Amino acid sequence: MCIYNILVDQVPVIDAIKKTIVSNLDIIPATSRLAGAEVELVSVFEREFRLKKALSAAKDIYDYLMIDCPPSLNLLTVNALTASDEVMIPIQCEYYALEGISQLISTLDLVRERLNPMLKVGGVLLTMHDQRTVLANQVVEEARKHFGAKVFQTIIPRNVRLAEAPSFGQPIMFYDPTSKGALAYEKLSRGLSALIPEGSVFTGGRTIVNIPIDKVIPNPRQPRTVFNEDSLKELAESIKSTGVAQPILVRLRKGNYELVAGERRLRAAKIAGLNVIPSIIKDFSDQESVQLALIENLQREDLNPMDEAEAYSKLLSEFSMSQIDIANKVSKNRSTIANMLRLNELPEEMRDSLRKGEISSGHARALLSLSDSKKRLLIFGDIIKNKLSVRDVELIVYGGPKPSKNKKISKRAVKIDDELKPWLEKLTFCLATKVHLRGNKNRGRIEIDFFSQEDLERILDIILGEKVKRVEPVFVTEGGIEIDKQIN
Repeated sequence: MCIYNILVDQVPVIDAIKKTIVSNLDIIPATSRLAGAEVELVSVFEREFRLKKALSAAKDIYDYLMIDCPPSLNLLTVNALTASDEVMIPIQCEYYALEGISQLISTLDLVRERLNPMLKVGGVLLTMHDQRTVLANQVVEEARKHFGAKVFQTIIPRNVRLAEAPSFGQPIMFYDPTSKGALAYEKLSRGLSALIPEGSVFTGGRTIVNIPIDKVIPNPRQPRTVFNEDSLKELAESIKSTGVAQPILVRLRKGNYELVAGERRLRAAKIAGLNVIPSIIKDFSDQESVQLALIENLQREDLNPMDEAEAYSKLLSEFSMSQIDIANKVSKNRSTIANMLRLNELPEEMRDSLRKGEISSGHARALLSLSDSKKRLLIFGDIIKNKLSVRDVELIVYGGPKPSKNKKISKRAVKIDDELKPWLEKLTFCLATKVHLRGNKNRGRIEIDFFSQEDLERILDIILGEKVKRVEPVFVTEGGIEIDKQIN
């Protein structure tokens, strides 16, 4: 079914509607048979109203109905003008196009007088503009002089990619979203936000499309390496009942769509058996793609600690971001970023164990405080073998009675004021070392353990919020007496 069947055979418009890959955008296609429709409608009563009557059945279904007319003033164009509330006039920036404007204005006046008194000009769009030619600039000047504010500020340039896109059966926003033509149309769509309600599919150039799920390829720079299967199944069940609530973010790469953000949604959609997935297509550079993928995952609470640490490291090394920049991006404290980055210093065996969940980041921080690699490896083996808790490991590393294999730890310890316990936990986590609190909330003492000069500098860096310069002793002689001075 096509528009020909609607006009000539009076087929219900609902029967000819076809879905597209763009969410909330349907079409009624046309074929070569439409060329003969004008001849067949010549003797039909009220032939100018055929399209208007047919489209009345779709007005309650759609917010907007857009009619694409042929570049000629024939019966089909008159049908479109009769059925419309507004007309948007595209004008090629060429001599003959300008010559035809007067004839178009006359036709519009006749349609308003006899067929559709409510018809008005909604806007004039200048297309195929070549700023190098005097003629093109004259057409722009004449159009603005005649139509005034009706002419859109955005001008569509002459562009090879625009001409190529139809031959590939794709709109320009899919074929080459980075081309000058695509960028011009995206800019135009932002200007049309006055005509299209906020939140609609095309508002601000943010187009949501339904992409075949087998056309989406994984992000090779995906920072998350571990996905909880139970969590994915729960999300898949939710998608089955309510659909994908938030579109994934993709970019075009060699005829496919490379995932930028939304790995969990994509995996869950595949489990749910979906054939298409709502997506937003944007043109991202490799750097932007990596950065977005990293930051999206880092904002999730269930990201594996080792994946998180490696993601922070990539942001530091590949994008020259500071720890403060990263902290602001992911809404975390800088000290948290510093502590997570230290996990990258673990040996490969311990990093793999952290990924698998055999040890926690608490275990890892305690192990990192040991400068003796052999002792570190020995305690790591003890953690795996005897399933030691973080508290057990801290007692071994920072001092205290060594736990027995049944992990019965001595209860004899300095009693801590209950009101200070939350602060003790926060300090221990932020500084990644043993902290002692003595006293109560009104008065007391804080003791912080460190195990080397590097460890001390790290802790001072966290506390002071800046890089601490290494302190070196210099000995000078005054009156034959050596005096130890410090240079900052």
